Amino acid sequence: KSLGTFDIIYAWGVLHHTGDQWKAMENIKYNTKDESLIYLALYNDQGSTSKIWKLVKQIYSKVPFFLKPLYVLLMSSYTELKRFLYLSIKFQPLEYFRTFKNYKNNRGMSYWYDMVDWIGGYPFEVSKPHEVFNFFKDNYYLENFHSEGKGKGNNLYLFKKKRERK
Repeated sequence: KSLGTFDIIYAWGVLHHTGDQWKAMENIKYNTKDESLIYLALYNDQGSTSKIWKLVKQIYSKVPFFLKPLYVLLMSSYTELKRFLYLSIKFQPLEYFRTFKNYKNNRGMSYWYDMVDWIGGYPFEVSKPHEVFNFFKDNYYLENFHSEGKGKGNNLYLFKKKRERK
């Protein structure tokens, strides 16, 4: 509350790592004024897949510091091998390695630290779109929504605060 109110609140992939996503979303409401925009990226609830990811991330948080790099390599090896084989089948194996060349320019962090963030990012919470819609429905309009589909990745929301009637 002490921060004041803002025209735009941008919480892109942050609130689901706070340890209490719903409280964090409640807190950002204090920082909005009439017609403020709230941009959110929140992990999509993928059911059992999300439960597995939570476990992967919990384990990472408990692994001794010196073993964390090995854990990241182990947990990412399946996905990396699958992507390399897919590109090889398409006769584009070098494309796999090109990903690393410009990765930092495209994502703002090195490939390695993105992997650490992907495997480690705990606390980790998920939500279903209808839960988020219902959470904001009384005081906000949903301006835009995007889902990666089939339960993957983040759901992207844009809410606009309604004008208060006087």
